[in-house]
Amino acid sequence: MSQIHLVATGGTVGSSLRNGTVGLQTVVRPAIMDFLPEGMESTWSQPFSILSEDSTSQHWSELARHIAQLPLRDLDAVLVSHGSDTLAWTGAALSFVLRGIPVPVILFGADKPLEDETSNGPDNFRSGISFALSEKIPGIFASWRNQGEASTIHLATRILSADPHLDKF
Repeated sequence: MSQIHLVATGGTVGSSLRNGTVGLQTVVRPAIMDFLPEGMESTWSQPFSILSEDSTSQHWSELARHIAQLPLRDLDAVLVSHGSDTLAWTGAALSFVLRGIPVPVILFGADKPLEDETSNGPDNFRSGISFALSEKIPGIFASWRNQGEASTIHLATRILSADPHLDKF
């Protein structure tokens, strides 16, 4: 049975819509876990919870240390929930700091909170899992579906920042 670990860091995928405003959730269990494929074993952790526009190099270092301390040899993949604003920068930083990591690490996010049925978050999550488990390529990747397009897996050192108005990569 496949074993994945979710690292929740916040972003829109870790937010909810309250009175017309997107705000971070107080997480007991990340809502994205409701979208796990059946029969998959999973664990999760949350080193911090921020909107990605608040991300700094200190967060990248903390996230890299957190991932490196996971029982990687026992996992098939690590998925990192993240906001779109700095996903490309986090992906690039992790690619250099975690070079040689033995499993695929997939960053993913959402253009809208998960309770919005048009959110691309579930597709990004499932596509990341599917890629990680079928290809089994170690390294850092990002999973994102632009509106009206199919999900795409990006090499994290090659993804460009999202369009700030359309949330497109």
